[in-house]
Amino acid sequence: MTRYVRSPCIIPKKIKRKPLQVNVYFLTVLMGIIIVVTGFLYIIQTNSIAVHGYTMEDIEKRVSDLKEQNEYLKLQATELQSIQHIQKKANGLGLIPVDKVEYLSGTASTVATK
Repeated sequence: MTRYVRSPCIIPKKIKRKPLQVNVYFLTVLMGIIIVVTGFLYIIQTNSIAVHGYTMEDIEKRVSDLKEQNEYLKLQATELQSIQHIQKKANGLGLIPVDKVEYLSGTASTVATK
């Protein structure tokens, strides 16, 4: 007769997994790092905003000064173009007013001949 040999059956053992244990020290350090990095980024952003604020203030002051200067130059140009100023300058240069004005007619077609 045939003999049957029984081989030992290999049954994998169920491995009991421990629940995920997180080291409290690791979480504390990780949270500390996150807080420090977030604080650092906040300070950088706040500093950048402050610098932009000062730059804007300087630009607005410069615009205000330029508008004031522009108004002064417009006023000065108007004064220099006034009839009284031009007559005063003309008298200062020794120019005399013209009493009678004669205009030439432009009907002559020949201006210069050879």
